Amino acid sequence: MLSFNKKIIIIISLVFFPSYIFAITFKKAVLIIDKHPSISAIKHDANALKYLSSIKGSTGDPVFSIAAKNFLIKSFRTDKFPMTGLEVGVSKKIPLSTKYSNQKYAILAKAKAKFLESKNHKQKLLKKLWIFLIQKKRIEKEKFIITKNLLWIKNMLRVSQKLYSNGKLSQPALFDIQIRKAELETQISNNQFSYNQILNKIGYLLNFKKQSIISKSIPWNILYKVSAKSIKKDYKKMRLQSLVLENKYNLTAKKLNYIPDLKLSLSVTKRHKVHPHGDLISLSASFPLPFSAKKYSQHGRALQKKYSAINNLNNYTVKKERNILLLNNTINKIKKELSILNKKSIRFAKSYRTITAKSYTLGRATYVEMLQSELKLQKISLQKIFLEEKKDTNMLSLKYILGEKLYE
Repeated sequence: MLSFNKKIIIIISLVFFPSYIFAITFKKAVLIIDKHPSISAIKHDANALKYLSSIKGSTGDPVFSIAAKNFLIKSFRTDKFPMTGLEVGVSKKIPLSTKYSNQKYAILAKAKAKFLESKNHKQKLLKKLWIFLIQKKRIEKEKFIITKNLLWIKNMLRVSQKLYSNGKLSQPALFDIQIRKAELETQISNNQFSYNQILNKIGYLLNFKKQSIISKSIPWNILYKVSAKSIKKDYKKMRLQSLVLENKYNLTAKKLNYIPDLKLSLSVTKRHKVHPHGDLISLSASFPLPFSAKKYSQHGRALQKKYSAINNLNNYTVKKERNILLLNNTINKIKKELSILNKKSIRFAKSYRTITAKSYTLGRATYVEMLQSELKLQKISLQKIFLEEKKDTNMLSLKYILGEKLYE
């Protein structure tokens, strides 16, 4: 014979949680998330920045020029005027500082920050998956409790109908018990709707409609392993550090921008052979004078951006330490609450309901006391489930902030 609890589990499994064809392991889910379109988009942005770094680090191509010079308007002959000829030239911008190298390094640092952003985004999606799985587990537990209570109420309803037929219970009292039965059925229906919503959310992350994960493959022990020796990679902090480096390189480039680039030009003018002194050659150098407000404004802007990046990093570091402290305090508080619930409240509520049910069957307790005992036990049981979900969620947030792996 199956025990009462096993019967409940079988009923819930068959009615409320049918097997989905697209069930996969947790490890497979991690691999799917790694290829999520939002992560791929960020990685492509990082690769695009790498190409941009080559552009920013380049002084540009040499410029080739060809010109017909000093021809008389009345005649296009090349032998009439000594300065007439065909000029062929080439010019090139020559940097007098390392500003282009610094511009390149700034963009490379930005590309690294973007790549780290993709890593952090993967962690965010994994955290979201864990949150959905925690919520799914909570819904399953709630359905187990409510279904168990529903069967208990049905049993009490049969007892009540006997009491009613014997004239020991009023009709309004019988209606109250039936109303409670309907309330439990409504709760189960609502929970089933919530369960389907969670499956749809998991499906989005895994790119499949109503994707489900095999329960036995979920490494729940990961949530409870927070070790000082474990490898920690805080991608968010690493990203902010790369942005600081980017702004440092950018500021150096803007400082060096006061040193102008030199433009060298070399040209040869091909003249007619009648001119005894042959062809002409020209060499010129030019550079802009840094007197405009543009360069000063660029320097000032780069300086402020650097300060902003440093402050963002410092703020994150302080905020992270504070959040770790708050999460640890919250987790310890929840653990104490759960300990009291498990050792005292639930045990007392179960005993209270059992005694009240027996007394009600013998006509020694009122239907109100019977319903109150059932409501009290359900309230405490659901409170326990809520606290377990809250504890798991806070443990997950702690691991995410510490930079620990969210998968095996």
